[in-house]
Amino acid sequence: MPGRSKFSIDFFTNSRRRFFATVVLILLIGGVAGYYLPRNLPQIIRPALAQGQRNYTLVIQGADIQEGSNAVWHAWTYNGTVPGPTLHAKVGEILQVTVINNLNLHHSFHTHLAPYSFDNDGSQANVITNVGAAGMIAPNGGSYVYQFQLTEAGLFYYHCHSSDGGYMINQHILQGLYGAIVVDKPDQPPVRDNTIFMAEIGFQCCWDRLSNLHNERAWYTRRRDDARAGILLWRAVRGRWTVQRLAPSF
Repeated sequence: MPGRSKFSIDFFTNSRRRFFATVVLILLIGGVAGYYLPRNLPQIIRPALAQGQRNYTLVIQGADIQEGSNAVWHAWTYNGTVPGPTLHAKVGEILQVTVINNLNLHHSFHTHLAPYSFDNDGSQANVITNVGAAGMIAPNGGSYVYQFQLTEAGLFYYHCHSSDGGYMINQHILQGLYGAIVVDKPDQPPVRDNTIFMAEIGFQCCWDRLSNLHNERAWYTRRRDDARAGILLWRAVRGRWTVQRLAPSF
């Protein structure tokens, strides 16, 4: 090449050759060492997952609960109690809940679990989209099976998400249609725990008909106002409390 000596050309050519030879040698040494050396690198340990399925059946039904010597709450309930049964499961399991509606309004089973498929939402959105619409369960014997793949441990709500009958969602809830879901880690040892709700009673609670009519109207008004206060939920495990609030949007 003009302007460059044969020495400079040979120098740069030999330098490139030495460079590529060094790279190839390093790769060969690394491959041989990796093949013969003990494979004692730390392993990625995935969290343990429980297996199987937890099955529950909840019946939406009425129950008369005595609130005093002359007051009866005509509650809406899951399985006859307020709050409804606490559902227990573990991460990795499938939670399957069959809900039967024996009351005369549409009701549902909506959870604060996450994530879950949309057809198990149990809300008005299912009716609007017509995906899982039957989850807004028809009255007088209708039923629906909800399924949830549990991926997170914690304390969660379930409640009715209906607004049928001219009653707001929170009125359906405070009438008694709510409960707790406890999801434990797969390796959680058996413990004694307590799940406690604090909530106002619903609107279908009345004094004895012999009571003063003015006081009766005042009772109804106060209870309707209290429906805006929401619900508090606690869980005590080994003396440590977990607290959640459900109000006023669900």
